[in-house]
Amino acid sequence: MYIQIINLIMKTKIIGFDLDDTLVKTDIIRLASEKFGYTKYSDLTKRDWRFTNFPEDLRKEIFRMYASPKYMSYLANPIDGARELMKELKKQGFTIYIITARVSRLKRSSKNLVKKLFPEVDSVYFVDILETKKELFKKLKLDFWVDDAPHEIKNALTLGIKSFMISNKNTNYNWAMKKAPGLKVVKSVKELKIKDFKNGQ
Repeated sequence: MYIQIINLIMKTKIIGFDLDDTLVKTDIIRLASEKFGYTKYSDLTKRDWRFTNFPEDLRKEIFRMYASPKYMSYLANPIDGARELMKELKKQGFTIYIITARVSRLKRSSKNLVKKLFPEVDSVYFVDILETKKELFKKLKLDFWVDDAPHEIKNALTLGIKSFMISNKNTNYNWAMKKAPGLKVVKSVKELKIKDFKNGQ
């Protein structure tokens, strides 16, 4: 609440970031596939959010790993360019929030992960896996949103929030949504520049 009051007084631009596949990579599909000896499935496999085209045993293992602090936090790595972007944004005076959809048992390890990799982040917010982030977008009064998930990009755009969608060979679930007013599509956060946030789009 204190940060939000300061932002209103100083009129600081507020940027919201998704965490998984936007700032960090967990490699869970690859790790789960290797465990079961599947060579057909990887992060490049076309899929939906529930992995309905994956074998049942692989699906269960992926969801188990998605709830594991080991795989989601301790073994997670920053995406190339993410740390540099956070440092530069903070240096330029932006307020940075992370809003992530992770199960409740991951909250502590996730906060530790963010503190370790991105100490510039002002606060981390959580929603349930199947919960929308739209209410937090409104509550936090975001000026910008960065994400790989098409449904959350749509939520941000409907609120008039300028958005950047991470769309690459690993995020083929969002390829259908590459053009929309107020949206800029990039392959990685590494492509984002300070001028994108200062000038809008």
